[in-house]
Amino acid sequence: MPGCNRLAEGPLCDEGLRCSERRGRGDCDILVWLDPDNVIVNEPREFFLPRGVNLAYRPVMHKLIGSRYSEPPDEFWSRLYEKLAVPQSNIFPMVTPVDQETIRAYFNAGILVVHPERGLLRRWPPCFEVLCCDSVLKEMSVRDRRKQIFLHQAALTGAILTHLDRSEMMELPEVYNYPLFLHQQMPARLRPVSLDSLVTLRYDILFADPSWGEELRDSSQILQWFKQRFPAKR
Repeated sequence: MPGCNRLAEGPLCDEGLRCSERRGRGDCDILVWLDPDNVIVNEPREFFLPRGVNLAYRPVMHKLIGSRYSEPPDEFWSRLYEKLAVPQSNIFPMVTPVDQETIRAYFNAGILVVHPERGLLRRWPPCFEVLCCDSVLKEMSVRDRRKQIFLHQAALTGAILTHLDRSEMMELPEVYNYPLFLHQQMPARLRPVSLDSLVTLRYDILFADPSWGEELRDSSQILQWFKQRFPAKR
């Protein structure tokens, strides 16, 4: 594939996202946005987006503040759709990997693969600002701190659903963005036989737990690599 891939890491800030996409336009085909706790275990071939696809994503890990697809949207999501003018026709279902809930589209902010010329990431901070400045959503966030914590991720969802058609999106396989820090909560059928079979994984705050490796029964090279660098404290 001509051009190059560029990794963008950093906080949700308008200037950072603008710079990342601006640098990418023209000399990069693909821009990958990853949270800093991502570890690439194997070659991420799905990062090379097929023709016509402008976003590769993973769903959020838990439902948490998400909206069940089988139920009407709650006041939070109804307000978000209203404030960001999200077309109802653009909303589609996805399944959360940890608790296996079918929810309305709600994208994980820790891994995104985009074509920079589409300018998707630059639309994210303005959507976040709209939601932050809305008095109704402010009150909801006061009542439920999870909404405050994940408002940036909800804003990302709004940016995507107002800018891209579903035909332009591709869900990455389950071996991407695997939540190692939630390994014990994952359905048994979705736990890898070996962590070495994953493509990317997330460790989040896992290593803050002094006994983090005790429940992991895995002889993978990547787990041994982690244990050497983040030894458990007994």
